[in-house]
Amino acid sequence: GYSIVSYGTDWFSIDTGYGDIKGCYHSVMMPAGREPPGTPEDFGSMFFGGRVAVFNSGKHFDYARVDIGTQWNCQWYYRHALLVRGPGAAPYVVLLDDANYRSSMLHYQWLLNSEPGNRVEVNPETERVVIHGREHRLELAWSHPAPGDYPVPHRLEVAQDAIDSFPLSDRIGDVNYFQGKDGEPRPLGGGRWGAGLRPRVKATLWGYNGLLLTALVPRRGDEAPVAVERLGAMGHFGMVIHLDGVTDTLVASPIDRHMELGGMAGEAQLAFVRRDQAGNVLCWAAADAYTLTLDGKPVLPRQGHALNMAEG
Repeated sequence: GYSIVSYGTDWFSIDTGYGDIKGCYHSVMMPAGREPPGTPEDFGSMFFGGRVAVFNSGKHFDYARVDIGTQWNCQWYYRHALLVRGPGAAPYVVLLDDANYRSSMLHYQWLLNSEPGNRVEVNPETERVVIHGREHRLELAWSHPAPGDYPVPHRLEVAQDAIDSFPLSDRIGDVNYFQGKDGEPRPLGGGRWGAGLRPRVKATLWGYNGLLLTALVPRRGDEAPVAVERLGAMGHFGMVIHLDGVTDTLVASPIDRHMELGGMAGEAQLAFVRRDQAGNVLCWAAADAYTLTLDGKPVLPRQGHALNMAEG
């Protein structure tokens, strides 16, 4: 999972501090809302970590794909992260979660732990969330498989709550992790390991699998909210984000890579294009891609093997 998202002096997604080991203290998606099976219920270590399968830093984009299926005891679970740094707009982050826990109807709980003092505003009808900092804000928007793609449509519920850090009193004879031995027994009390009480975003996806595309867009306090439209077609889905003077289109096709949506056609798991107000392409990217066409013009000729990331 990712830990840090900031803009200016405001911190929106944070590392919650030493001692907050469990998944609920981090910005992750938890299949069935459960802790990873390799994590003891008491204060302990994560025995199975993730594996960075791909990392690529380009001119306008940074991309990573992490295999965390073993960590979460899933049939598969990949988290894709795309940092968009293209011309015409401030940088922002895109996440694609692709998980299959048990091939049955259940829920996936997407979490974001935010900085103490931030305010979370939730709109359940539009399924949008805004995190307000001191001077700036972070706008969150999601997209998931369209109705008709599965026997029971995917459904997203957005909410917010507050969570505190790991209490010292939960384990009296705590382990001294700096010395590698048991420390002195700690008295019962209200002491905490980490950052303390903080707001948390909870987006619960109900469906046969955990296919969820997330945009995390920072904005200055004086900037207008971004407009977001969802896209959906058989087997793939995405969104259009209207920023200041540019329009970004994101399409995800994690199952079979086939995409034909938002002016894009080709074979890729994740694709992005930024256009100006006249419709001209300013930049594009495709991850785990064989080929890509934008508005009928080939930009990535067919490859003999999937490219980790291509951009232009």
